[in-house]
Amino acid sequence: MSAGTRRGGVKRGHVSSDDRASSGSGGGGSGAERDRVMAAAIIVWFEASHRPLPWRTDMTAGDGQRGGPMRNAYHALVAEAMLQQTQVSRVVEYLARFIERFPTVQALAAAQEAEVLAMWAGLGYYRRARLLHAAAKAIVEDHGGRVPETVEALRALPGVGAYTAGSIASIVFYQRAALVDGNVQRVVQRLEGDASTGKEATARAWARAEALVRAADESASGASGARSARFARLNEGLMELGALVCTPPPSTPACLHCPLGPSHADVCVAQQRGLVGQIPPPKAAAAVKALHAVTVVLLRAGSGGEGPSILLEQRPASGLWAGLWQAPTIEQAAKFSQRGQAIAADLCAMRGGDRATLRHITSVTHVLTHRRVQTEVYAAHAVACVRKTRRSSGGSGGSGGGGGSANVSDDSPRWVTLAEIEARAVGLSSAARKAIDAAMAAPRVNGAKGTDES
Repeated sequence: MSAGTRRGGVKRGHVSSDDRASSGSGGGGSGAERDRVMAAAIIVWFEASHRPLPWRTDMTAGDGQRGGPMRNAYHALVAEAMLQQTQVSRVVEYLARFIERFPTVQALAAAQEAEVLAMWAGLGYYRRARLLHAAAKAIVEDHGGRVPETVEALRALPGVGAYTAGSIASIVFYQRAALVDGNVQRVVQRLEGDASTGKEATARAWARAEALVRAADESASGASGARSARFARLNEGLMELGALVCTPPPSTPACLHCPLGPSHADVCVAQQRGLVGQIPPPKAAAAVKALHAVTVVLLRAGSGGEGPSILLEQRPASGLWAGLWQAPTIEQAAKFSQRGQAIAADLCAMRGGDRATLRHITSVTHVLTHRRVQTEVYAAHAVACVRKTRRSSGGSGGSGGGGGSANVSDDSPRWVTLAEIEARAVGLSSAARKAIDAAMAAPRVNGAKGTDES
C-alpha cells in the first residue's frame, strides 16, 4: 500500500507536538521490541539490496580483532569527505582517480595543497579538500599513519564531524556508534511521524539512530565480531533506505518496496497517517545570487615539442574558488551589458594578448548552491611576454569599473599546457574549465601565434 493510504482506521492528518513519536514510541508493541524489529528488517534488506559502491567493496586484510577482511579506512575517509554535498555518481567518478594519485594517507599528507585541490577540482566545496588534507597530516603525525578507530579520536581530526566519525567507526571498525545524515534523518522522522524542524529534528534523529544501534546490539547473537558487523549494516541500511526507497521530494517514496512497509504495517507512523509527503516539512528555497564574469582565454603556440598553452592566474586564498586557477577574469555582481567587449579588450591587452585576434566565443552558465555564475567567454592569441600582475580591486584598467574585479592572487600568472590541464596538474573550478573548453572548441581558436616569453 502506498504512502497516504488509510490503514486500520488510523486517522490521517497533522502530527502535533504531543503525539510526535519520541524514542521508540510508535506502533508495533513496546519501544524496545519495535526498535529490534526495525533494526533486524533494515539489516536483512540492506544485505540483499545494497548497491555495490566502490567504497563498500574496497577491502583490506583484517586486523585479527574482526577476524576477516575490513574496509580500507583511509579510502573510506576520502569517500566520506567527497560524499558531503555531492551526488554519489560524482563521487564514484572522482574517488578512484584521487586514490590513484594519493594511494595512502601518507601520500596525501605529503602532497602540496595545490596538488590536492587539482585532483578535487570539479567536486566543489573545496574547503572539504583542505580539511581532508589537514586530517591526513594529523593522522600521520598523531596516529602513526593509521586512521583512528573510535568516535572520539575521529572527531578530533580536522573536518570530521559527528556523522563522519560515526560512519567510519561503525562501518569500517565495527564500533557501536550511530550516525545521522540527511537520508537517515528523513527515514527516522517518517518512521516516527516527527514533523519537527531544525536543531530539534536533528536531536530527535540522533536519539532514534542511537536507539536503533542499541536494538541491533541487543538482538544479535553469536561472536562479538558478528554482532559488531550489525552496526555497520544497520547504519548503511538506514542511509541506503533513504537514498533508494524513502526518498525526498520531488521523487515519490517507494513505500511498497520498504522493508518497514506493508509487512510491518504498524511501524511507519508517517505511512499510516498519510504524511510521508509532508515529513520532513519542506525547506524554503535558498536565495541564489548572480555573479557575472568576463573571461579571456589567451592561447600561445607550443615550442620545443611542447603543445599549446593557456595563460592561467590563481584566485585569492579566500573566497569563492579559493586558491584555484582560471583564465584571466573580471567579475562583478551586475551585468556587464555593452561594456563587456571593452573590458575584455582591456583585460586581453593587460595580460599580453593581441586585441586584433580577440573575439567573443559564447556565454557559459554555471550554477552553484547559492550562486549563478554567468561568464562571457572571449579568446585571443598571445603576442607579448606576461609579467607579474597585481590584484585589481577596481576592474581592468580604466574601463572595467562599476564593481568589476580581477579576482586573482598576487602570484605571477603562468602558462599551462593543454596536456597539463587535461592531466589535472592545476586546480580549475568547473566554471573555469567550462570557459576554457568552450574557447578551445571554437573554430580557428586552436591555432595560436608563436610568442616569446620573458
